[in-house]
Formats: sequence, C-alpha cells, structure tokens
Amino acid sequence: MDSTSRTIFQEKKAALELTSPTPSESSSETRGKDIMSIMLKSNASSSEADRLSDAELLGQMNVMIFAGLETTTAAVGRALYMLAKHPHVQTRLRTEINDAMIAYQASDARPLAKDDSTSVRLTYDVLMSLPLLDAVVRETLRLYPSLPILTRRTTEAASVPLQFPVRSASGEEISAVPVAKNQRLALSILSANHNQAVWGENASDWKPERWLNSAQGDTPGVKDGVRYTGVYSSMMTFIAGSRSCIGFKFAEMEIKDVLATILPDIHLALPSEPDENGIVKEIHWRTDGFHSPVLKPPSGDGKTPQLPLSMRLCT
Repeated sequence: MDSTSRTIFQEKKAALELTSPTPSESSSETRGKDIMSIMLKSNASSSEADRLSDAELLGQMNVMIFAGLETTTAAVGRALYMLAKHPHVQTRLRTEINDAMIAYQASDARPLAKDDSTSVRLTYDVLMSLPLLDAVVRETLRLYPSLPILTRRTTEAASVPLQFPVRSASGEEISAVPVAKNQRLALSILSANHNQAVWGENASDWKPERWLNSAQGDTPGVKDGVRYTGVYSSMMTFIAGSRSCIGFKFAEMEIKDVLATILPDIHLALPSEPDENGIVKEIHWRTDGFHSPVLKPPSGDGKTPQLPLSMRLCT
C-alpha cells in the first residue's frame, strides 16, 4: 500500500507542475480534481508553518486508501445488494431521487452541478436532504458496519460501568468491568449495532423505515434517554471519542452520491438466471477483517470479492 501511495503521490505532484495537460489526461475540466491533487494544491498555498512535508502527505494518503477505500467500497456494495434484495425500497428510493432531480433541474442552481455528460448531479445539500436515501444509508451502515470489530489499547487503568449489568458463569451480577493500563480491548461494533436492548427486537432486520419514524420523536438507538456515544447518529459504526473516524461525513456523502448516480437509470436485482450448468450464482458476505461479497461454490471460490448483480436500464 505504501509503495502504491508513493507512486500515485509522485504522479500527482508531477502532474500539478505541468503547465498543460498530458495526452493521458481526459480533459482540462477534470484534471487535478481528485483528493490528492486538491491536497497538494492546498498544501502548496499554505504558509511555511502550516505546510506538511512529503512524508506527512504520504501518511495522509495511506490513511485515505486504507481507511476510506475498502470500507466505503464495502458499504456501497452492501447498500446495492440490499436494494437489489428489497426491490420495493429500491423503487421508492428511485422515485425520491428522480423527483429531487426534476426539482433541481427547475431551480436556478442547476448549472452549478451539471457534469460534461449532461446528466444532473445533485449537490451535497440536496443529497443530505433526501429522507429515504438517508434512511437506507444509515440502516445499511448500522446493520453491516464495514469494520465489525476494532481493537483499542487503554492508556490508564479504569473501571468501565455497564448500562445493562450481566451475570457471570457463577451467577454473580457484574455492573462494571475493570481494565488495566495497556490492556488491549476488542470492541464488537456489530454487537453494539445489533443490541436488541437498544434497537428493539428487530435489531437484526434491515428496516430503513426505522429512521423515517425519528421525525415523530422516535429516535432509533435511544433507550430511556441513553444512547451509544458514536459520532454518527446513535450507532458505533464510526466509533466515538477522539479516535473516531475523521472521514465519516465524506464517506456518507460518497455512498449517497453513488446511489443517486446509479439508481435513476439502472434497476438492480439478485442473480436469478442459471448458467450453462443450471446453477444460479449465490452471493455470500464473507467477514475477514472487512465485510466483502463473494460467490459460493461452485459458481465462485468463496474468497474472491465480487458482487455480480443483475442490471437493466430503467424505462
């Protein structure tokens, strides 16, 4: 990963130093609009005291690739899969996005978000205002966090109180867990996001509508005024505190933008057509650090990430 980052870094740095686009550049309109190029431009225009070294810029790039690429890809894939699995939600979401595009086309702001292909690209504010799109993304991130388990190391000894006391094997009620300094802790994001005591009996069901009901004061993930301390809603997908994910809003925007770009024109469905051997592809989500889609044998090896959804143009 580091060697790849170094190669990309040098290419972007050299490209920004050119006075005109190279033949490999698609157009002057898109050149230099990627995150790394924007970061290099911003860094070059910063004061000497605020400017980052090349090593620091590479560190930022490694974080973006490792923490922001695989995790967001997994989340987008899962969202597309769930929409293919629940066509009624997909239809409702497509209608919401199309209605937003029609309204946006009629507004004065439309030229600011129009790309070279003449398709309408919704702005950040519009994307964030769509309730069903928001509900689909939140519910997908809650039920299927890209990183189901994380580890942390304590900096000092402490006693962690439990909101819901548990009983040990001996029958003793435990209301606090002592932890020593420098102790490594395994945190199950998956368990927190599936906790029935917090999310209800249907905690393990994909129900985007639970987030739509929050407008009536029924806030998901809040029990008797108590909630998880996650930075994103009341879930722990992006963790909490000073070491929470710094790019969660960017990830949310990316996922929404991908869905809003694909769904107006493409209908998604799970594989249903048998191959030449009469076998229908069966998608399975493998947990190996990340959640990743694979194909069950004999259609696949059960290891190679792939998501072969059926697609057709919407009429």
